[in-house]
Amino acid sequence: MNRSRQVPRVILASISLLLFQSVDGAHASADVRATYETEEVRVLASRLKLDELRAAMVETEDQFYEQLNKLLDDPEMRVTCSVGPPLGTHIQHRACGPQFIATANATYARAMISELTSQGLMTGGRSYADPPPPGASIGSSEIVFRRTVSGLVQNNPALRELAKRREKLQVLFKAAQKAHFK
Repeated sequence: MNRSRQVPRVILASISLLLFQSVDGAHASADVRATYETEEVRVLASRLKLDELRAAMVETEDQFYEQLNKLLDDPEMRVTCSVGPPLGTHIQHRACGPQFIATANATYARAMISELTSQGLMTGGRSYADPPPPGASIGSSEIVFRRTVSGLVQNNPALRELAKRREKLQVLFKAAQKAHFK
């Protein structure tokens, strides 16, 4: 046995003997021990597993986006979520975003394909020209989207509560994740 582990045990044992002995050296009765009671300490911790916390976060997000989409007038501002692997990996990933981003990316992809197809079919040394990237159209729409969603969350108690619940779940998830992978 390791000598360094014995020392704290000896100290704890001697302290407990001193606490529970009466003045004449005999062990104290139950009445005397009752005077040395310590106050109750409660440890509140989530016993949920990481998968359960993640599922609760996804469910809360889905409820939030469902409520948000009901309040949004413009269909391009509505948020959709999809699960799939990002480019270059096979690991599934959940991604949520407003429809205007998907529309801008699809328009850019169609323009790229159209440009490449027309250049390949035409002869005469036509030079390749990039279509404008979707960033410009996304940037202006994103500002409007953020302002709209922020205003809706501030004015709608149900959205605000779902956002707070999602934030609390994320804190619990990160704490559980940190404890799990310690």
